Amino acid sequence: MKGTKKLILAVFTCLFALIAISSATFAWFSLSEIAKVSDFDMTFDVLEGLEISPDNGITWYSTLTFEKDDKVKLTALTSLDGKTLTHLEEEEVKETEYYSFDLMFRSKAPGGVQLKDVKSTSELIGFQPTVPVTLKDGITYGPYESKKQITSVRASNAIRLGISTEEKGLGIYVVNKGEGEGDYETKDNSSSLRYYNTRSLEELDLPNDYNYIPELSLGDIILKLNQTEESGEYYIANATFNIWAEGWDADCFDAVLGANLKMNMQFRKVKELDFVTEIEQTKEEITNEMNEAIQPFTSATYSNDAISQANEIKTNALSKMTNLETEADMRCLLQQTKLALSKVLTLQGIKDHLKSQAIENANKYLDESFIIQYDKKHWNKIKEIVSEVIESINQYDITIDVTLSTESIPELESLVESIQTKMTEAGIKTFEEELG
Repeated sequence: MKGTKKLILAVFTCLFALIAISSATFAWFSLSEIAKVSDFDMTFDVLEGLEISPDNGITWYSTLTFEKDDKVKLTALTSLDGKTLTHLEEEEVKETEYYSFDLMFRSKAPGGVQLKDVKSTSELIGFQPTVPVTLKDGITYGPYESKKQITSVRASNAIRLGISTEEKGLGIYVVNKGEGEGDYETKDNSSSLRYYNTRSLEELDLPNDYNYIPELSLGDIILKLNQTEESGEYYIANATFNIWAEGWDADCFDAVLGANLKMNMQFRKVKELDFVTEIEQTKEEITNEMNEAIQPFTSATYSNDAISQANEIKTNALSKMTNLETEADMRCLLQQTKLALSKVLTLQGIKDHLKSQAIENANKYLDESFIIQYDKKHWNKIKEIVSEVIESINQYDITIDVTLSTESIPELESLVESIQTKMTEAGIKTFEEELG
């Protein structure tokens, strides 16, 4: 039947869109050739009561400075957790495409390590775009003499700092957030994305998952200091710091990847009492945010299946949070929970789409162009049959899973086709059949 064929097409279109979103999770576009950082200076400072080591505890410092590594050619990458870095393509990310530092912290007293400050600077870069692009200032720049060069972009405004442990990513700090051309909130706000789409004649969009990146803030306690048999009188913590140019950032034009870059990170020790107090406050704050995130699922518009999955996600998250010891861990869990809930919402949308299309096709039996084929004395009976089928469609339970949803297509199809079967069983014939 034509109606059911349209249903299949519409559903597969919807499912394809979902799969496209999922596969775009780590999407990234490249505008650059191989980029070389002309000048690089990275400094890690720790305040009184804390020491830092770049060699797993062999030597200790209060200030660490790393100079340019000629092997590193900074390349636009992306990450969802600060630990795993990716390209758009499935090619492996090389260690020479970003900076990474494994550092150990120690103190003679228990407590935590706080991300106190992060500063990054670089020179202003101007370049002549090969196609017109309108920046945040409202001016359109292009490859014409009448257009100006872009002079407002800096490499430091496209930089990200990812902090992770051996087990997991703790989160990402957006360096110089909101400066320059902006960050990656929306496609309309991304000058480099508009430039890329215009230049390549493609239509890339920002992946939805970027709304749920575990973002770190200054003042976050990122690590807990623990005493071990090997650490002796000291309390220690380990972390990896990854620094890269974010490919989705609005300032990530070709030219900035060849600019100089200077960064300074400062850490301070938080006392154990302050550490515990702040962690408990954060737990309460994040618990409230989780309750807000699940609020939409209390609506009757969502299926029992969706509500059940949402509650399970929340319960598991709150259970995990009782064992977490740093703000970074908790904020990361919150973002992961929001992402999981958003996927349930997306799949709920597929269910709604499947059912609405099936109902639309069922209602076509009541269209004037269709009903005119029958004697009007059958009108009420046809309406009764269609109403029964629509009620069955509304009650039909589709498991929230992409694979099972596709299996539900022929079953919903069958419900629509049952209208014709029920009409035959009720002895309802068209004029042509009666005359036949």
